[in-house]
Amino acid sequence: MSRDFTGIYVAPQNNFFNRLRYGSFTLDMQLELRTDSTYFLSSCAQYFYGTWKVKERRLFLHLDSARFIIDSLNYLPEYKSSFNRKFTDEYKIDGSTFFQQNNITMFILLKK
Repeated sequence: MSRDFTGIYVAPQNNFFNRLRYGSFTLDMQLELRTDSTYFLSSCAQYFYGTWKVKERRLFLHLDSARFIIDSLNYLPEYKSSFNRKFTDEYKIDGSTFFQQNNITMFILLKK
């Protein structure tokens, strides 16, 4: 894909139309895809940093580090060990929207 995917993406607003259109989805997420192939993803509780790439209508986010917004949680052993693992999230691309579905909810990020 030769499109430019850099920019800021946000979760849809919580309103009747979006609940009807998407069903259950995660709120308060923002993703910044930077031109140097790094990203910053924030949720209501955590920050994630890493690198990204697009391949065959899929966005891949490779996690380098993660932190809780509430700093004291970053030092608890039960959370600290999970931040040391590296993994890749995969999102489907539909136009300028990214989708990821799991068995609990859907992650949707719309270009701002």
